[in-house]
Amino acid sequence: MPAFEMKKNAAPHPVLSYASLCQTPLGSIAALCDTDGLCAIRWQQTPISIDLPDNHVSRETIIQLKAYFAGRLKQFSLPLSPNAVSPKLRLWLDAINSVPYGQTISYAGLAKLWGNEKAARAAGSACQKNPLPLIIPCHRIIGTDGSYDRYSGGDITAPSSPSNVARKKALLDLEAGLLTIL
Repeated sequence: MPAFEMKKNAAPHPVLSYASLCQTPLGSIAALCDTDGLCAIRWQQTPISIDLPDNHVSRETIIQLKAYFAGRLKQFSLPLSPNAVSPKLRLWLDAINSVPYGQTISYAGLAKLWGNEKAARAAGSACQKNPLPLIIPCHRIIGTDGSYDRYSGGDITAPSSPSNVARKKALLDLEAGLLTIL
């Protein structure tokens, strides 16, 4: 299933109108929506304060994230808004989204899925630009040698910071059935 469905006449940049928040052991999460669907997940280690009302999509996002963290949900089913990403990034996100729950693929393997096996660096860049971490599972992309020493999810520190790498490991362990986060 493609991560983003193209919509004709969609605004080039979303007007974020709705948000729902939750706190998890891996940090604070905000589901940010426009009128078309979920636009972004803000995930950080400090509390999030956003003065926007919630809507059915933002609330459902939090419900599904909690079920995912509890090990009860393996695939998200949410309306996603493509308005904030380029057509090229949409293709990368579709490739990332095709990696099944509990499985991993290398950056080179992702590049091959995308259509250019020599674009492993671009695959890493696409993971780092993913506006929907967790929903579009960039944590499932690892090094060719099986290493996972970089991750941008959950903090603004460098992708190689130990706390970011620990969050990636926790997500992979969750999907392997070794951990329940909530």
